[in-house]
Amino acid sequence: LILKNLEDLDLYVRIVLMRAAAIGPSLFKAVVLYETIEGNYDGIQNISDLERFLAIAVNEGFLEYLESQSAYKFSHDRIKESVTSLLPVGEERKELHFSIGRRLLDFVSRKNIAEQVVERIEDIHLLAMEHIDSALEMAMALSADERYNLVEQNFRAADVALDAASFQMALFYLESGRSLLESKDSWSKHYTLMIRLLNSLAYVYFSCGQEEKCEAVIGEVLKQSRELDDKLPAYKILIWLKLQHGSSTEALDLTFSVVRMISGRRFSRRFLKLQIGSKAFKVFSKLRSMSDEEILSLPDLHDPKLIQLVDFITILLLVGAASELPLLFALGALEVTELALNHGICIGFEIALAAMAALFADFKQIDRAYQLGELALKIGQRNGEPCFAAKATLVATGFSLHWKTPLHSCLPSCYESAMTLQREGDVNSLMIGFLVYIYCYYYCGLPLWPMYLDMMKMMQVLMDYGQVLGVSLLQIRGQLVQNLMGKGYGNPTDLKGDLLDPDTQMIKWKEQKQEKGILLFYVSRQYLAYYFEDLELAEKMTYKLPRYWRGGGGPGLFLSTRLLFDGLIFLGRYKVSLKRRYLRKADLTLKECKNLVGLGCVNLPNVTALLEAERATAVEPKNTRKIQQLFDRAISLSGRTGFLSVQAMANELAFKYFQGRDPEWSKTYLYLSLELYSRWGAAGKVKQLMDKYGHHLGDKRQEAQSFLVPSRTEGGLRGRQRFESLRSSSLTMPDVLQ
Repeated sequence: LILKNLEDLDLYVRIVLMRAAAIGPSLFKAVVLYETIEGNYDGIQNISDLERFLAIAVNEGFLEYLESQSAYKFSHDRIKESVTSLLPVGEERKELHFSIGRRLLDFVSRKNIAEQVVERIEDIHLLAMEHIDSALEMAMALSADERYNLVEQNFRAADVALDAASFQMALFYLESGRSLLESKDSWSKHYTLMIRLLNSLAYVYFSCGQEEKCEAVIGEVLKQSRELDDKLPAYKILIWLKLQHGSSTEALDLTFSVVRMISGRRFSRRFLKLQIGSKAFKVFSKLRSMSDEEILSLPDLHDPKLIQLVDFITILLLVGAASELPLLFALGALEVTELALNHGICIGFEIALAAMAALFADFKQIDRAYQLGELALKIGQRNGEPCFAAKATLVATGFSLHWKTPLHSCLPSCYESAMTLQREGDVNSLMIGFLVYIYCYYYCGLPLWPMYLDMMKMMQVLMDYGQVLGVSLLQIRGQLVQNLMGKGYGNPTDLKGDLLDPDTQMIKWKEQKQEKGILLFYVSRQYLAYYFEDLELAEKMTYKLPRYWRGGGGPGLFLSTRLLFDGLIFLGRYKVSLKRRYLRKADLTLKECKNLVGLGCVNLPNVTALLEAERATAVEPKNTRKIQQLFDRAISLSGRTGFLSVQAMANELAFKYFQGRDPEWSKTYLYLSLELYSRWGAAGKVKQLMDKYGHHLGDKRQEAQSFLVPSRTEGGLRGRQRFESLRSSSLTMPDVLQ
């Protein structure tokens, strides 16, 4: 019926509709459409003729006119499909697209005219290149100069696509550009253009997860390049590619090699401690002697060689952060900071300064660490590069700002930084952004379900970019959450389920020497073993983990949770075995907590209170009044500071103490722990408690059955909406500061 109605239309109305369908976009302006028709038809001599035929199409119901946008669109997709079916096919269709593309490109070249009639001239340029590149055979018949111009136009289109982090579109334009240059003498005749083209293509292949093509292009660049500067972008991508494969040692060696080529400076993995030790004293002393105002007033760095050097040493720092290599992290921080203090500030210094804050925290100089963390954020604002500012925020939050900022208040900045990296298309660092956000969320003890949905979406984003390592690390935390929710396979302490096969994954990580994955696996099993009352396994996992202070990385967001579980595990083992060594270890952990609270760490008072209560049950079990006061204090502190999971755990431990001592109090604490675990989303933990201890609930047992279905509605930064569409639902944020 639509085709019949089209046949009844005036010939020129039908021609106008067919050209509008051929152009492509859902919305089109009359002036743009006229550019593709002008001079082809006797009946359309000017824009007024075209608008008259468009008005007829609107009256006949084929088009709609959107006055607010001064644009037209087809009134239904079926109408556009029917009109498209009237277009020529085969070679004629290609000729049509090629003609449209060249006419639009000519329109864009008359920038002073085009900018008066379209809001975004870049969109017309992209549209022109899509038409031309869909008919490359036509373009190949052009002269060498014309093809060269089209390559430049494809470059321009790829830049626009990359600005929007649209890697697949950028890949389309760059591959089209390369096809136009494909010849035996491309490198000799168009060396500069080939370097730009292939370095960009390598980056986009990496960002799209096409690793084999990426490696092939990098190999060609390194083979054909005449100057070191031309090789540096390819080397940078190759370093991240090796890191992505789990080859952190190869990535490190290659980075050292590039630094040596740029500056002649030699680093050796064998002597890192010596190099760090000699440099640390000088840099620390200089930082202590300078005020924040003096650092902020340093001049900008302009030496291109030093800027290149900072760029690659910053990669050292980030490789260290991503691969659990604290000495590398420290070396990168010290080197970049020394360069900035001696020669001036450049992009990368904000990350190095955030890492320096971690080093000060490593030596428990908490106040200076916090000051440097805040200063790193100011340097990021001064430099004005959003991705580097985001990475500085993540490093500073992860290692220094959390000392004096409630974890819940750190969460929004972690999320915003991760989203900045995604929006800007910084694929190399996206894994770090997502991991820091997810870790921060988990350690806040907020409801698990929104975080779980976020993890699933973030894993998909990383999969789309081919970031296999980031996916595997998120899968560990995702499987931990699944097991807490009762969705794992078999024994929940095995950390096995839909997301993770630990046996296969551990073999892979050990072959790749991927320490970060191995440590995250051990710490996740430690948590599960304690939650599900397997103290022997919990102790075994504890001994597999490094100390909190590793000499070069500073204690991160995990610190409060790590201290809590270590202390509770040692106290639990002491109560079972009465071996004094466990009590000594628990006391050392509690002492560490108290020292850090004394230094101003705001995320440890509730942990310290809970460890004190549990210690009292171990060493003075008959002092019921004191123990209850200690537990109630821990419960109150955890509730007021928003640590829902710790509040649930404190009630559970209070129940276990009163079990057999006071039936009413034991029932009260058990009921509260079930309610809180349910609000947290840990249905698996609720079921374990109900199965083992449900008989203590008496008349409340039936009521407590409802806790087996966890609440998934709780959420939200209080009084605020989710930040962006990636966020899965609102996020619980108790009013910590109040």
